[in-house]
Amino acid sequence: MKYLLSITIIISANFSILSQRLDTTIFNSAFEKQLFQKVIDSQVFDPMELFFSMNYHESSVNQSKNKLNNFYKEIAPELISKQIKKQIKTIYKRTHSHFLTKYEEKSFFENIFENGTFNCVSATALYALVLETYHIEYVIKETLQHVYLIADPKRDQVFIETTLPSKGTFYVDEHYKKNYVEYLENNKIISESEFKTQSTESLFDKYYDENKTITLKELAGIQYFNDGIFNYEASKFVEASKSFEKAFILYPSNSIKLAYHTALLALLNEQHQTKKYSAITLAKFINLNKNNNEAKTLTEDYFGLLTEELVINHPQLGYYEKQYHDFQDYISDSIDIKIINQQYFYYTGYANYIQQDLPKALVNLNKSFELNPDNINTKQLIQEVVSNHIFKDVNRERELDSLKIYFSMYPFLLKNDKFQIYFTYCYLRIIGEAMHYNDVPKAMKYLSEFEDQIKLYPDIVMNDKYVELAYGELASYYIRKTKYNEAEKYYLKGLALAPNSYELKKQKELLSSQKTGLNEYLNDSKNYDKINNELALEIPKNPDEKSGFKESMDTFFPGSWEAVNFIEDGQTKAVPKDEKLVIIAKPNNKLEFNMGGIKETGRWAIRNKGHLLYLIPKDNENDYLVFKVVEISKNTLKLQAYDGGKLENIIVQFKAITQ
Repeated sequence: MKYLLSITIIISANFSILSQRLDTTIFNSAFEKQLFQKVIDSQVFDPMELFFSMNYHESSVNQSKNKLNNFYKEIAPELISKQIKKQIKTIYKRTHSHFLTKYEEKSFFENIFENGTFNCVSATALYALVLETYHIEYVIKETLQHVYLIADPKRDQVFIETTLPSKGTFYVDEHYKKNYVEYLENNKIISESEFKTQSTESLFDKYYDENKTITLKELAGIQYFNDGIFNYEASKFVEASKSFEKAFILYPSNSIKLAYHTALLALLNEQHQTKKYSAITLAKFINLNKNNNEAKTLTEDYFGLLTEELVINHPQLGYYEKQYHDFQDYISDSIDIKIINQQYFYYTGYANYIQQDLPKALVNLNKSFELNPDNINTKQLIQEVVSNHIFKDVNRERELDSLKIYFSMYPFLLKNDKFQIYFTYCYLRIIGEAMHYNDVPKAMKYLSEFEDQIKLYPDIVMNDKYVELAYGELASYYIRKTKYNEAEKYYLKGLALAPNSYELKKQKELLSSQKTGLNEYLNDSKNYDKINNELALEIPKNPDEKSGFKESMDTFFPGSWEAVNFIEDGQTKAVPKDEKLVIIAKPNNKLEFNMGGIKETGRWAIRNKGHLLYLIPKDNENDYLVFKVVEISKNTLKLQAYDGGKLENIIVQFKAITQ
């Protein structure tokens, strides 16, 4: 008897014929695996072997084949002179008496040769093999509850009834019929109008797999199907799904599809309960349900549970990666798993981030972002990874290059105030430091880039402090060169970016007052030339003016001088140790001086008019110091510094020292 079970259909489904890749773990032996591979590859195979393959043991199979061959030899003489109809009756009678001893629902083909037990599937297979041996045509018929055989179907049509199905566990209840008909409608096997206008009973009777002609290969599929039912009833869902999968390969009928589908659902639920997830089971399930949205949602949810267990609750990243790759290997190419891919790359990136493997984290998160650029979790984690990378680097130029790359990859980062501020900070810090160390070409290169970025992103956020740093240094550089109009231009640019900057406003106002004082000073103390419309100090390279001031400087200045006091508003204060200033002047105008622990070499020069002393560093002659010589004698030197062309209110008193 064909053994079936009333199965609850949880999700209606469209089924594909096979997974993308055959799972070889479903086979019980190498023999079974090789045989099924022949079936799949449409190679020639012996149908009889399919009935032995389920529980294959070479010795017992050989014994069974020997029994059959001996039987063939035994009855052959009885068939020689008989007509086909009588041959069939002889075969039926002799086969039954020789092999079939006891009917048992739960039995298989090999049991016939072991102890004579049989059911309708195994007995039908036996009769078919005997008829084939004697070249008698036959057809195998499948009904709702039974399979049987018709010999010589084109003439005498002799029915060979292997059993009388008067008992058994199969029954078809109303719930089964309802689910079966809904499956047909959901998958468009029947029309919507037919579904609405006809009763469940009539549609089930019309469309259920009844009275079909099947092949010997498909009959072997029913034997695997029966084995699946036995295992399913025993809650052995792994074994049940394996048997149904093999049955499905041999005979993809609706009944077998539904049974396989239900076994996979039961197995997925069991794996979830035990936390022993299998992505291969999941791939098989979605392959069977490729066009069903509910099944797709269930698949995504299940993979989410698998992810939560293997990444969050009990991290096993290597095993998680294996599960994902297994899923990829077995999934059908036609199924869209974009959401699962995005989820996998996000959580793998998250695990990499927790392990502080930032490069690997970013590789995975980038894949997640490409799959779904709108996912807020991916964006947030990318921000954290990039922050950890960028904000720990102390090389501003390298940081800036990295930020440019990140912004091109993830435009959303540039909408974040934190990244905007840091982006502008890097530019402004590089510009400010370059100007501080007189690396003008570098500063101007980054200034040009920065101002281009400002034009591109006019609403970008920046910190006033770093605007003050960069534009203050730019202006200070030009003040040192006495190019005050240029300096004022940079103060104005800085104030355009940071209009509330007190520091830039104060410096700009100070520059305006210095420009006024400088003009008065220049009219009294030096000549000036117009260079690019800016006033520039002339530094005398070879002073040769003859005067009392020059003679005093030539006489007393060569030697070593140490600053000892500051005189301000009549008050005298000692020079702090950390501001120590020593000048060593030589008769050939060579110079060494130590300011606050920083040693410099260069030359000194004087200008008689105004009694000016210039200390000019060797490495950067543009960064010279100018002093008014208030007093000089053998043991005493008093200097008053100029800052931006204006005399400071402080006089520095030096004493002659012996080196």
